[in-house]
Amino acid sequence: MKIKRPIVLITVLYIVIIVGGLCLKSIAFFNETEETIFIDSYAIIVSDIIEKDYNFQCKVKIKNNYFLLIMKKNKKQKCNLQYGDEINIKGNVEIASEARNYRGFNYRLYLKTQKIDRIITTRLDSINVISKNNLNPILTISYFVRNTINNRVNMLYDGDLARNFKWIINWRHKKYF
Repeated sequence: MKIKRPIVLITVLYIVIIVGGLCLKSIAFFNETEETIFIDSYAIIVSDIIEKDYNFQCKVKIKNNYFLLIMKKNKKQKCNLQYGDEINIKGNVEIASEARNYRGFNYRLYLKTQKIDRIITTRLDSINVISKNNLNPILTISYFVRNTINNRVNMLYDGDLARNFKWIINWRHKKYF
């Protein structure tokens, strides 16, 4: 009787570990291979809003994951979103593309260096602002001061001189993310 209990406990523990490992492996496999998922979630904007020709881009945080939010726009549409806004997003979540050519640019690895997990693509019309300034007040103030200084440097200086001043202010120059 004394010998059977440890054997039964070891067997049960072994089965639990194997089943748990298989479940975790299947979840990781599911996350990496799924192409596009529709999302309806709350997020907080944690970066600048960058305007491009056909869209706006920013970095958002949903729970503990960071996403690149791409908001498609019409020709003269303006973005009223700001750093720290809590928003409701309805859009498609997808994995960034890998390198298509041998030794080509790998967008997925680039986004990982920026701590971005996936890309959310949506229209600017399908984003609702729930509340403003939802981040730490110290971060919000430092963000405001940094942006004010960057805007003044842009107005006063051109080209390399402006980039060097921005690099000193930000400790590193980031053109986009």
